[in-house]
Amino acid sequence: PFGGGARHCPGETLAFMETKMVIAMLCQQFDISQPESPPVVEEYAITMRPKNLQICLRLKPVGR
Repeated sequence: PFGGGARHCPGETLAFMETKMVIAMLCQQFDISQPESPPVVEEYAITMRPKNLQICLRLKPVGR
């Protein structure tokens, strides 16, 4: 999605830093688990992506 070569996206580094920050903020605020569900498998198309991926987010108690 960021291209390559001479037309490589200059915002790629910023996008990855922002993604890491959002994930870190989610991990601070929520307990993350996987509910009982069908198994996660890889789906192949132009890119690989998970199929049947479900997550459960529970807000952490305040002061923890």
